Amino acid sequence: MFRIGNKNGLQYSPTQQLFTDWGSPEYQIPSLADFYTWSTDEGQPLTVDSFLAFAAAHPARLSGRQLTAAEAPVVDYLYRLTLSENNHGLQLLVAHRPGVLDAPMVPAVITQGNLFAVAAAMCERVADRVGGFAASHDGFVIPGGEPDTWLRRACGFHERHQRWAHAAASLTARHLRVTFDDPHPGIHVAGAYVFAYVHCDGHLQVSVHLDETERWLMREDGTVPTQITVQDTDLFSG
Repeated sequence: MFRIGNKNGLQYSPTQQLFTDWGSPEYQIPSLADFYTWSTDEGQPLTVDSFLAFAAAHPARLSGRQLTAAEAPVVDYLYRLTLSENNHGLQLLVAHRPGVLDAPMVPAVITQGNLFAVAAAMCERVADRVGGFAASHDGFVIPGGEPDTWLRRACGFHERHQRWAHAAASLTARHLRVTFDDPHPGIHVAGAYVFAYVHCDGHLQVSVHLDETERWLMREDGTVPTQITVQDTDLFSG
């Protein structure tokens, strides 16, 4: 079952409850990744309405049947999905009912930064299972459940994860807290260090250190594409 709602700044919309018979993360998380890809490629807002539209167009993928307030089915998995139109972001929390056998391990919080990596892992898990089934049943494969089909889907998600590497880097950035002996607050993102502090001379100092920048962010010549903006004015790009 999904509990899904919008977030706009500090404002949350009322949540809606949706139910599906195919509620395992192995199926729902790849389908959610497909929805996110569709919303991005088609320029659609990331909202409950667009989720419902996608679910209606692809009834075999995502949960689309809305529950009434009186309905309270016993479910194996509960998904709490929050969508943000402003920054085209999402947050997914997954919980399973105690006693569910062989529940897949997923991160505590799934965002657009790790969604595709998790979706790929779910597809690879299904490929292993259906491959094992075929091996123990004289090669019989359930139509549509061929291991290669799931592995190709996983490969596509791995490629999309690289496409969204910037989101993963930003969402996993580490804030550097100040201490009395190192009063320079900063952030560590994609291997780069950025510090901002008030200099003893009385000016705002911003320092960028790129020696440990992750390779995927670098150009072929080893430089890091950088843009510095102050008050919405680009002061440096190189």
